[in-house]
Amino acid sequence: MQFAFLSFALAGAQRRGRSDQTPGGAAQVVGNEITVVGTIRQVLTERAPGRPQGINLVLAGPQGVFDVPVGPFLASDVKESLSTGQQVQIAGTLRTLNGKSYLLAREMTVAGRQVTVRNDRGLLVRTQLPAASSSQRSRVGLNGGNQ
Repeated sequence: MQFAFLSFALAGAQRRGRSDQTPGGAAQVVGNEITVVGTIRQVLTERAPGRPQGINLVLAGPQGVFDVPVGPFLASDVKESLSTGQQVQIAGTLRTLNGKSYLLAREMTVAGRQVTVRNDRGLLVRTQLPAASSSQRSRVGLNGGNQ
């Protein structure tokens, strides 16, 4: 029940588009986005009916518990840093999907690293692979990818 009340209160502040600091200082609403600091309670990687695809975090903070889908496209070092007890900061928007409230992360700071999860249109962002050098691209082009 606490989660439902929190979702309702934060969603109301979002609709009004105001800046607001919650008691406890760990969630802030700016425009349509909130920032939450909390501890990962669970890292869910198994696909479940009704749950968004990819990694889903259960985040606990002073203002309640949030379900945070971060998708399947995180870099492997970021995935490895997501563990129970890890503190994270997440900026995103509250949305209801399939009748359940989620905090859709736009940016996440974990283990000192800031990661973009979604773009400004709310679409999941794929991790960029390091660019190949021009000599590597030439060899791949000449021999069909065999080296």
